[in-house]
Amino acid sequence: MNYWAYLAVAMGGALGAVMRFAVARWMQPWLEGGGFPYPTFVVNLAGSLFLGLIYSLGKANWLQDEYRLFWATGVMGAFTTFSTFAVEGVLLMEAGRWKLALLYWILSLVFGVVIAYLGMLIGSRIAGNG
Repeated sequence: MNYWAYLAVAMGGALGAVMRFAVARWMQPWLEGGGFPYPTFVVNLAGSLFLGLIYSLGKANWLQDEYRLFWATGVMGAFTTFSTFAVEGVLLMEAGRWKLALLYWILSLVFGVVIAYLGMLIGSRIAGNG
């Protein structure tokens, strides 16, 4: 058993959770009035970009397994959040703001995929595979 892999994920998870908390605190004023959930939206898009980049660099063997586990599974696993994305949309719907909920879900999914692909392209170029 590779204990370094577990340690890398745990340390990365701690960093990612703190980063997510910091972004949410910094963006807290944008949440007033029950509007668009900007903090989760921004965190998930940034995470999609960075995870795509990490994936491409790992695929090109630019990152050792422990570093990839630290950044991808640990940091990005704790930084991004599907559960908050889902609950925030449901809360918007419960508040009668179903159009905003649908907009949030659609924009998050579409831009998340596009930005993840962009991160993969950037990673491939850095690694010399693009």
